[in-house]
Amino acid sequence: MVSGQCYWLHSGAGTDVYFDDVRLGFVRGGTGGDYGGVFTVPDDAAPGPHTIRLAAFGGAHQSTTFVVDATAPPLGRGDCNRDGVVGVDEVVRAVTIALGQFDVSSCPSLDVNVDGAVTIDEIIRAIARAQQTYE
Repeated sequence: MVSGQCYWLHSGAGTDVYFDDVRLGFVRGGTGGDYGGVFTVPDDAAPGPHTIRLAAFGGAHQSTTFVVDATAPPLGRGDCNRDGVVGVDEVVRAVTIALGQFDVSSCPSLDVNVDGAVTIDEIIRAIARAQQTYE
């Protein structure tokens, strides 16, 4: 989760959120510039320090550094219940989201490119993670 306050994001202004140089998503500021959001750290993030950055209007930005814990198991793409494995039920969930029967918010870890949809390539990633679970 990322949250904070940034003057440049007041009154509903928005900006992209970056993990190092990878776009994670988009946030909008409240009246006082407060913002927040939940994002999935990329699966291939190396343990150690990384930067979360907001690139706001006029080139102004806010950034913070945090450390990826090497001992924490990575959240797998498609691990909807965050138990460390991708089960068959979660692969089925991916397909039902892609078909429009569920909203992507029911499993945000499926939305790799953070575009608000689940696509075939994202389903394939979830299937690959499930195969790792059962090998």
